[in-house]
Amino acid sequence: MREDYEIVTGDKVDIAEDDNRTCRTMIEDTIGNGLYLAGVPTRSGVPVRLQEDDTISVMFYRESGRYAADMKVVGFEKRGEVNYLWLLQTSEPHRVQRRDAYRVPSRIKVLVCDYIEQMDMQLQESVDMTALTRDTAESVDISLAGIAITTKQEYKPGEKYMLKLHIDDSKNKKAPPFTVFAEVVRTAAGNNKGTYRVGMQFFGLTKSMDEFLARYIMARQQNMLMQKKLVEQK
Repeated sequence: MREDYEIVTGDKVDIAEDDNRTCRTMIEDTIGNGLYLAGVPTRSGVPVRLQEDDTISVMFYRESGRYAADMKVVGFEKRGEVNYLWLLQTSEPHRVQRRDAYRVPSRIKVLVCDYIEQMDMQLQESVDMTALTRDTAESVDISLAGIAITTKQEYKPGEKYMLKLHIDDSKNKKAPPFTVFAEVVRTAAGNNKGTYRVGMQFFGLTKSMDEFLARYIMARQQNMLMQKKLVEQK
């Protein structure tokens, strides 16, 4: 196994659940031989139900893309007030299929709102976003894994936000903004003075959300190909 693709202490990983959602936790320690200690993930403040011998898929991120590995829950441990689980890696990490990481240029309005961990997606969507909105940005590109935005505000890696993406749905031109959770993974100086380019990774996607993004990305790809053909024909 190449070291670049090994899971290491401090990695934030997404655990795929049976309801097609993901929950995030962090690798707190490793003792070798594929054995890892991680915090028990929570959703809306409630620990996700995992049992010993459960087999789960864990996804983690590198500069070259998103990777996944199978793991088995082999035990639990409580340290103080914090609950942990022991995970045994049962497969070699593999890169998630290319379509998940494929990015397309996309300029859409993005509202960056405060993320309230104790609230689930449905409840946050019903809350008045005026008080929670901290920034209005514009996207640079988007993929099933995440989004890059350009903004005048500086963000720090590890910060979590709720994003309202003003995406036109081909099935419903008057669709409301698409809501998604995202975590900042990198910040760099933008092309214009006083601006920043911020890369964010999505988390907590449901199957329907993933399908919506896939439909939008495919439509963007088709539109780009049509424009390229028109240019070539001139």
